[in-house]
Amino acid sequence: MSGSSVAKSRQDTGRMAEAAVAQALGGLGFSVTNLNELVGNCPFGDLLARRGHIRLMIQVKGTTTQEGKFGTPPHRVRALQRLSTELGCQAFYAFVHLAAGNTTLRFATAAVVAVLADAEEARYKGKNRYHVTIEQFDVDICGLGRVLAAS
Repeated sequence: MSGSSVAKSRQDTGRMAEAAVAQALGGLGFSVTNLNELVGNCPFGDLLARRGHIRLMIQVKGTTTQEGKFGTPPHRVRALQRLSTELGCQAFYAFVHLAAGNTTLRFATAAVVAVLADAEEARYKGKNRYHVTIEQFDVDICGLGRVLAAS
């Protein structure tokens, strides 16, 4: 696969992942804005979701790897946390595993992702492409609704 084909494939995966998360959040009554469509590539957050007084800034990560691996460099996670705090939002990650006709969505706060990504960076010396896997997260869209209701 050529470099431009790989980039297009990643963009397609990202768009499919963002659409899946937006649809799931819409099902919970959120109004969702895709920041990438609004301002171009937004490197620290992909979606802004609003419902009543709840505001979420969500970084969507999509993968087609068999193992459900995701790259979440710790400095990017912390940047999402800082930006969302400045904007008065809660910072979340949405992990979307697109594999063999099956889509799995999982959610985590940026604080949880930061701890996991930092631990993986400390464990693996050198350039680390993947920091977390889908199996590390158990909060699905229904669970996200419960987490938000409790906050």
